[in-house]
Parts: sequence; C-alpha cells; structure tokens
Amino acid sequence: MDALGRKLLDAWKANGRRWEDALREWDTEGIEVFNPALYAADLYERFLERYAPARNPVFTLGLNPGPYGMAQTGIPFTDCRTAAAILEIDLPLPGRAPAELVKRLRRENGSWRGTYERSSLGIYRALKLAWGDVGRAYRNWYVVNACPLLFLKASDYKNMTPADGPLKKLAGFQELRVAALKAVAEILEPRAVVCLGKDVSGALGPDSEAIVGKERVIHYPHPARAVPDAWAAGLAKELKRLGLAAIAAIALSSSASAQHEHHRMNHGAAHAREASGTSWQPDDTPMAGWHGSAGDWSLMGHGVFFGVYDHQGGPRGASLWHGIDWGMLMASRPLAGGTLKLRAMATLEPWSVGREGYPLLLQSGEAVDGRPLHDRQHPHDAFMELAASYERPLASGLKWHVYGGPVGEPALGPTAFPHRASAASDPAAPLGHHWQDSSHIAFGVVTAGLSDENRRLEASWFNGREPDDNRANFDFYRMDSFSVRASMNPDSASSYQVSYGHMESPEILDPHESLHRLTASASRWSSGLATTFAIGWNLHSHGPASPSALVEADWSVDRANVLFGRVEAIAKGGHDLDVSDPRPFAVGSLSGGYRRVLGDFKGVEFSLGGRGSLGWIENGLRADYGTRAPWGVMAFIRLAPAP
Repeated sequence: MDALGRKLLDAWKANGRRWEDALREWDTEGIEVFNPALYAADLYERFLERYAPARNPVFTLGLNPGPYGMAQTGIPFTDCRTAAAILEIDLPLPGRAPAELVKRLRRENGSWRGTYERSSLGIYRALKLAWGDVGRAYRNWYVVNACPLLFLKASDYKNMTPADGPLKKLAGFQELRVAALKAVAEILEPRAVVCLGKDVSGALGPDSEAIVGKERVIHYPHPARAVPDAWAAGLAKELKRLGLAAIAAIALSSSASAQHEHHRMNHGAAHAREASGTSWQPDDTPMAGWHGSAGDWSLMGHGVFFGVYDHQGGPRGASLWHGIDWGMLMASRPLAGGTLKLRAMATLEPWSVGREGYPLLLQSGEAVDGRPLHDRQHPHDAFMELAASYERPLASGLKWHVYGGPVGEPALGPTAFPHRASAASDPAAPLGHHWQDSSHIAFGVVTAGLSDENRRLEASWFNGREPDDNRANFDFYRMDSFSVRASMNPDSASSYQVSYGHMESPEILDPHESLHRLTASASRWSSGLATTFAIGWNLHSHGPASPSALVEADWSVDRANVLFGRVEAIAKGGHDLDVSDPRPFAVGSLSGGYRRVLGDFKGVEFSLGGRGSLGWIENGLRADYGTRAPWGVMAFIRLAPAP
C-alpha cells in the first residue's frame, strides 16, 4: 500500500474510534449498533491495497452501512459476492460481521446472506459506464463513509438510517459526519463531490460546497431507490458533464500499461457474464463460488450436486436413485497485456448415474452398447472441460480472444443447461438438449473471436462426434466440424445469441450422416428471476429438418423459496425414440418444481426440492407409452456454493 493509502486507512480507523467513543455517551436503547470501521478494518485494508485512489478523486457520500454490505465486508456499497466477483478480493464468509449480527440475520431472514447490497447494482454499473473498468474507476472515485455505523432496530432488525428520528436526536451526530468528511478531504483534496440521497445532500451538501465549490457538487438519488440501469446511466452522464469521467472506449485503448491494469483489476468483472465455454449470460446473473488467490493467480471453484430419486411412469418408465453433479476450477492471471484463464471441469456421473443414464421420458440422444438411448438422459463424460483461453484488448474498445483444449465447448448454441441460471434448480436435462446445446463437451476444440463491450463474434473448429459409452476416457477424432456464433448483451439484464454449426458424422450409430444445426436464444436475469427462450433446428443430411423450442425459468421468490419450470416442444424422429415408425413425431413436456433452501454450512447451500413433468405426444406413439400424457416425478437434495 502506498503512503496515500496508508493515510486513508489511518483516517478510516480514527473515524471509527471517534464514533465508538460517541456511542458510549449515547442512549441507544432499542437499537443494535455495529461498527465495521473497526471490526472489519483488515478487510478494508485489503481493498485499499488493491484500489487506493490517486489524489483529487471524486468524493462519493452515502448514508451508512447496510447489514449485507459494508457491515460484513468493511467496503462501502459492497457485499461479499460483489467483492469476490468484481473486486476479486477473497473475503471470509460472512465477512467480518460479529456473531450476534450473523445470528440475528439468520433468524430474521433464514440466512446470514439475506440479500446482496442493493446499492451495489447501480454503483458498479455507473463505475463501468464512466471509467470502463473498476481499477481505473477507483483511482478516480473514493467513498467517504462519514457515518460508519450500522443501526438496526432491536425489535425486528430493520435497517435504520441517519434520517430516522431516533438517530437525529443523538448529540453530536452531525458534527461527527462533517468532521469525517473534512478529515479525508485534507488528505485527498477532491475534485468534486457526489451526494447520494436527500439526507446526505441536506446534511453534508453545504460542507461539500465549501470544499469543492457549489458547481462541483452533484446531488443524486440514492441507488437503492432507483432502477439500476437508468440510475447508473444518469450518474455517469453527470460525471462526464463535469469532465470527471473517462469514456470507456478511451480507457480500454490507452497505453499498454493501462491495458495491463485493466486486466489485472477488472478481469473478475467479466466472471458474471462468462458461462459455459465462451458463451455469455446476462451480466447481472449471480455468480456463486469459492474464491481465492495465489500470487498473480485469481482462483475460483464452483459446482453443484443433486442427489435424486427419479420415477418415470408407464411402460417405458423406470425408477432410479442417482447423483447429478459437476465441479469446476478456474484460474486466471494477467499475461502480456491480456488475461490468461485455465478451466477444468469434471463429474462423477459415469458412476453416480451409470452407463445407461437416468430415466427421463421422451428424452433421446447418444447410444450405449450399440443401441440408441431413449427415454433416458445419458451421463456426462467424467472430463467435461480441460481448456484455456486468452483475451487481449485491441484499439477502439475491441478485444480478441482464443479458447481451446482437449475437452471444451465450441461456439454453438446457448449456455449449456447445467450452467444456465434459468435451469439452476432443475436436476433434469431439457428434452431438446440434442437440438440446442449438446455440443458442450467436444473432445478437441479451438475457438477464436472478436468482441467489444456488448457484442462478440466467434468461430470454432472442433470434433463434432458424440462421445462413446465409455464415459471415463477421451474420445478424440478428427476435428472436421465448425461453427460460428454472434452474441450480444445490450444491457446488464439480457443476453442473446444466434449460431450455426456443421457437425461431421456426429452419430456413432450412423457415421455417414452429417448435421447442420441452427440455434437462437434469449436469456434474462432480473430481481431473482432467470429466464431463457431457446430454439434449435437439426438439419440432417439424410432426413428432414426437425425443430425444437424451450422456455424455462428459475425464480427466487425470496431467500428460501425457489420456483422453477420448463415448457418444451420438439419434433423427434421415430429413430430418436426407438419406435418402428420412422416419421417425425411432435412431442412436448411441461415440467415444474419447488426448491426450499434449508441454510448453508461453511459456504455450501443445502436445499430440498421436487419436480414433476407431464408430457404430450402424438397418437401414433400412444401404444408405445401407454398414454398420450407420459409423466414423471423427482425428489432431490441439492448442494451448491452459497451465494
């Protein structure tokens, strides 16, 4: 940490001690008070070591900590998830929050996590719009948390702000806030001040004007009370109007050293967008995982496990206890002005599911013992990904990237279903998997592409052959297939893609047939609701084209209750379903379920859930299935990283 950062840390701690002294004189009956400026000072020190500001930054004044943000991380406007995903600061969970705070949050909300820091959604979006990346932003932006105390009503643990009546009556409250502002202003000599919220504008606005001049003070709504997209765009516009902010394209195309800083500081900001292979999902998608570092390497672990009892009814149904899982490790570091990432993913499904897969009526795809699998979902190969990627900026805000390895995912289709937020709670694979995203495990793939802030165009060369029924080995064949994909994230809540792929000899049982695949998809994440709409067409070289469509959703109603569902329609040939009539049949399914979050232990979230499905088929399949509405149920336990 440089000398300026050390001075700021000392001022931070001194401010915390002043408020602690004042607390001894105040009557705070009925109010629980916590002081993260003291108990989380080590976490704030980690923040300053990486993001210490330069002199003359823009001051940002907020109210006081929230229970899920600074009260746990020591970093204003920042919860544990944001610190890990955007700032790449590995924090203990649940931060440094005192045990009594964690206990009460768990009691009141079902989890210590409760929710993310709402204000962080707008804050980090504004920083990205104004300066291009977090590292550059925090050189120019410093949060002065004049009041570092968290106030909670003892009766219901609701958050209180300095605007609340009981706090206004505390002797010397306002004087302490003004003193904190002036102490930091003497160190950094700010260029401008942003007052967030009416309370801050009224209480500290006049003193801010005395420091920087009236024309350099921005009065702006608090982000928790505004739509994040509009709020962030408006604040960035205000900063640019005063000449305080850089344009993102300039920030990205500056000198090589600035590019290095961009990737060192901000490659974690892309984690939320990154999904399977090189596919994109909405930027706002929550990214849960275990984070750490080793030297210049940033490390992340992620995964999920479903323990499932599966019963599918009718003459083609069956029952099975099985496990569905995958685990991923990712390491990234700056390299030669860009970012290198290594990815490894594996599963126990060859053993926890078995060679013939788990029962799932109307499912089709791949083969076992020389015969096609039908009404069962095949297990994934033990090695799901062993790949690396490298990305580096070009001029004018463009970036180029390469991705590849012995096992990886070509640029074809939407985010693979095991990694889609909209399918996170559903243990079953979509019935249209082999029409939309079945190429997500290819034994041999190379991808290259160009992207800017919101768009990406890429092409892949890969092995398009389906894996054999030995799920523990590597199935290397000629890399004679190719694909192209265009992706776009027009805003932080949405992601779109269209793609085309030619797969040479994909079917083990019919090696002389090739396949053209077209896909398009749209995904969205907003206020706990993740949705995906996807369509896919398979055009066989020796048969008719067959379409598919899917709509799925995963909705976190609150912190403990999740609803999920899926609607599908596909044209499957008789050979897909292993019936005597070879013509295409229209089949579909409506499925839905519920997941209850029981809590978390040492960073692992435990859930119980259930799923039911009801299919529909043409009359020509009724004799095989015994009904035109085949059904199935699943009960499961789910383990995943705590958000």
